[in-house]
Amino acid sequence: MRTHAKGLKITDSEYRLTLHKLVKYAPSKHTPNTKPMQEKEKMKPQTLAPQQRKKLEQKIMTAFKTEMKNLQKPFQRIIADDLVTAFENRISVIHAFQQKISQKRG
Repeated sequence: MRTHAKGLKITDSEYRLTLHKLVKYAPSKHTPNTKPMQEKEKMKPQTLAPQQRKKLEQKIMTAFKTEMKNLQKPFQRIIADDLVTAFENRISVIHAFQQKISQKRG
């Protein structure tokens, strides 16, 4: 509880609301993302087929064999899966960026 200048008792939430109303905020420069739905759908990550994903995980486990040798097998699989997912996401972002650039040039 706080005491208002006029001697009234007010709660903290009422006090914050009062302060919020008194402060002058600059207009927001943020514009909402209004891209058409088709463009958003194009940016969805392309997933690998399950067989391709397993092959890539095995290659990663082979490549990082010395770094992962002290980890238990389940943790090695988790790390390999995470790296494959990160790779897929990165490819997706670069692909979307490349499409955006080619649209601007075309």
